[in-house]
Amino acid sequence: MSAAVATGVNTAKRLSRVLFIEDEADIRHVAKMALERIGGLEVLAFASVEEALKSATQFHPDLVLLDVMMPEMDGPATLAKLRLLPGLELTPVIFMTAKVQPGEIAHLKSLGALEVIAKPFDPMLLASQLTEIWAGVAALSSSNDDLHEGLEALRKQYAQSFDEKWRRLNDAWALTKEGDREALQLARLHAHTMVGSGATIGYPEVSRLASAVEHLLTLHDDTTKDSDNSSELDTLIGQLRLATITPDADSARLEYPRRANTNTKEGKLIYLIDDDADLARALQLQLQLFGFDVETFATPDLLESALRAR
Repeated sequence: MSAAVATGVNTAKRLSRVLFIEDEADIRHVAKMALERIGGLEVLAFASVEEALKSATQFHPDLVLLDVMMPEMDGPATLAKLRLLPGLELTPVIFMTAKVQPGEIAHLKSLGALEVIAKPFDPMLLASQLTEIWAGVAALSSSNDDLHEGLEALRKQYAQSFDEKWRRLNDAWALTKEGDREALQLARLHAHTMVGSGATIGYPEVSRLASAVEHLLTLHDDTTKDSDNSSELDTLIGQLRLATITPDADSARLEYPRRANTNTKEGKLIYLIDDDADLARALQLQLQLFGFDVETFATPDLLESALRAR
């Protein structure tokens, strides 16, 4: 039997208070910033489900924004707990998840969710999404210079901390190859987290590669399969490590050759040499995010030939 969808939305009342539960710090910070600065909402955010449950009744949220996949307690179980709290029996709940297949969305709605928002999400549109769901009308502007600056700072912080996130995934994968079944589940969780956070923070290549890793880890979990995808996983996880490459101070001072008759600003053109076409493309995309014009070549000889032809 399907659960009844909460009908506690008062469309005559402006949405103002949101309880947000998300274990991934990067997503939690960017979503909270977007909802507060663009939506003008009061947001109480928690990484811990238990802490959120303790504060929910005092906060009296208009709406609950809830991650589906969390290590302490998943979204559906958290929803069931919320429904037992005085005053939150009918509070609307919106799930956020990277798993957005129609069947999965239908299942979450059958549990009583008002709506499901897909990860990765656009921070500039998140407040408008909630407003549309709440009142059926999009009334918020998607332009905010202060938010852009805040998102850029978060993007840089994400890049700086990404190596540690990657190491956790890589370490879990190394243990998986040694036969540790619990490590396999941990590796899948790390990859799933990257799927949701990468493009949201501004690194779509992280989400793309992590999604492929998560898929292959799921296949790897099938012990009845004869084929072994370990080599492919090794390659993808290796590429994932480079998905947030940021030009540091030293590299920014390098004198790169510049094309004749180009409008590209000085120091903004990079020649990238890599015989792995997929990796070269991944690096090119990431460098372009930082405003670099990137030309790729499979070998130094091809670069030399191109320069001579100009």
